[in-house]
Amino acid sequence: MRLKRVTQVYCFVFLSICVLCLFIHTRDKNHSWIKGSEEEREAKETLYAKKNSTCLRRPVSHRLSILQRANLEDVRNEPFPHVIIKNALPESLYNTLERHFLSDSELVAETTGVSSSQVKSNYRYSVKADALLGFKKHSKIKRVSPILREFVEYHTSPQFVREVLWLFWEKLGEYRPDLLRKLQSSAGNSNPNLLASPDKNSGGNLIKTEVELVINSPVLSSSSSVRGYHHDKLNEIYAGLLYMRKKHDVTPGGNFQILRCKHECRKVPENAELKRKLGIAATGRHEQYDPKSIELDTEVVYERNTLAMFINSPVSVHAVTPRPKTKFARRYINVNADLKARQSEIVKEENCFKSGMGHFCESGSKDPSKLMSFIAENQRAGFYC
Repeated sequence: MRLKRVTQVYCFVFLSICVLCLFIHTRDKNHSWIKGSEEEREAKETLYAKKNSTCLRRPVSHRLSILQRANLEDVRNEPFPHVIIKNALPESLYNTLERHFLSDSELVAETTGVSSSQVKSNYRYSVKADALLGFKKHSKIKRVSPILREFVEYHTSPQFVREVLWLFWEKLGEYRPDLLRKLQSSAGNSNPNLLASPDKNSGGNLIKTEVELVINSPVLSSSSSVRGYHHDKLNEIYAGLLYMRKKHDVTPGGNFQILRCKHECRKVPENAELKRKLGIAATGRHEQYDPKSIELDTEVVYERNTLAMFINSPVSVHAVTPRPKTKFARRYINVNADLKARQSEIVKEENCFKSGMGHFCESGSKDPSKLMSFIAENQRAGFYC
């Protein structure tokens, strides 16, 4: 009996030790798996962070880029996203571009199609990228210098569009949710060159880019403004104005005004009689807002080598101050881009509302934050990672 009891005790102890060993082994194995899973997760997060950090870096800027001296801290987001850069280009580069800027008569001939055309007072004449790059069949422009051609090629490229999107990413979703929706839907495309092109006949591109050499012709009579309170056509995403004032031009005016809507930004209807009652120009698109509903935020002086660039939206109201009678043309390079989308897809005035000192334009998406998350994770536009 005693032997049998001792044997039972030993068996119990042995089984207990076996169970304990099995438990320890299982625990260590599970711990190892959990530790391995955590390490794997941490490694993935580190890789993602590294990748995302790489994606969010500033795109490599071209030596001719008008944004080469622009930084994120230069961007002002109110009343709408814009940046003002004095001495935007290195002096030697600016001087070279200035020497090769086309003559006033060439710009007039290209706009009118007639070599000897009478010049209107304070009127906009321009030469577009298709003529400068040789796309246009019946252009009046016979020769474009290599440096000017290279300048136009870069500023109509997908690389420059990436620079712009990187610079203005922070509020892009609040002012152009339509652009982000398009970028999001195109993110799976593996060809980054399909982002943008200056060729209007290129069907696969999301964005139509443009560079124009522009003059506002001399003011021949009384003081006038070339453009009143307005926003640009709404398929335009951004516009950059590099001023190239002539050396001996001391004419006052011609400054770029960044304006703020006192309440909601709502245009005056295209009604000539109503506009006359309000004392604003009845010419179509010349002046779109009642001056009483607008206040000045910033005025950019028309000076050589000064860049004013902004995100265009239904609330991006701006204007040009009047110039008195003068023999000098107001001269600049206009760099802009249009979103290729149906009018029903473009953000509208009625979707933009006052938000603090700025505005917020509603998206068709139920969750606009997802669009901002998307652009942050994919180098501000889905074309970087």
